[in-house]
Amino acid sequence: MLGKVGLFDPAKAENQIRLRPDHYQTEVRLEAFDQGLSRALSGMMSTDIYAEADTNARRALANGDMASARSILQPWAEEVGELQLAAKLGLTLCDAFLFMPAPLRSL
Repeated sequence: MLGKVGLFDPAKAENQIRLRPDHYQTEVRLEAFDQGLSRALSGMMSTDIYAEADTNARRALANGDMASARSILQPWAEEVGELQLAAKLGLTLCDAFLFMPAPLRSL
């Protein structure tokens, strides 16, 4: 829904993170990372407040009122943005892993 109203585009450079391949042992995604993000997003979407916002935004879109739909969903876009920043920071600092981490190299 955020994409429909122009509040999120996964193809934008700011919504992506460059990972260093030498930090990873495999290209197989870790289920724990995906499950953690899914739980966080599902938790947001399962609230009554989100359900009401989603319904109201869909109604506004059906009436051709993109501005209202966007303003209704803006708080959720900000929350998704905060989650995304936390995930990016964890990946950058190697506190979270999207792929199996490579073993530590001795000097």
